[in-house]
Amino acid sequence: MEKPFWKSKKFIYAVASFVAAVVLAVLPSVATLDADTVTMLHDVVPKVVLGGFLLIAGHTVTDVVYLATQARDVKLREAAHNLVDAVLPRDEAKATE
Repeated sequence: MEKPFWKSKKFIYAVASFVAAVVLAVLPSVATLDADTVTMLHDVVPKVVLGGFLLIAGHTVTDVVYLATQARDVKLREAAHNLVDAVLPRDEAKATE
């Protein structure tokens, strides 16, 4: 059974970036800030939204690649050994043992 949508990481990313953008946008009307801080906040809000979008897009890409390659779950220790085997040539790998 699939988990509900509100438990997915993408939904949490979307809600967190939306809440952060709203808080940053509303902050000048709630608190007394100088002009430089207000200008900085107006510049940061689109970057927060873009960051949330890129986080969701990156997570989606990893999901698609995972499904396309039919990758299997690998323990961290085995993945580290596979990485060393892929990076080092056979002769160097045996010399380090």
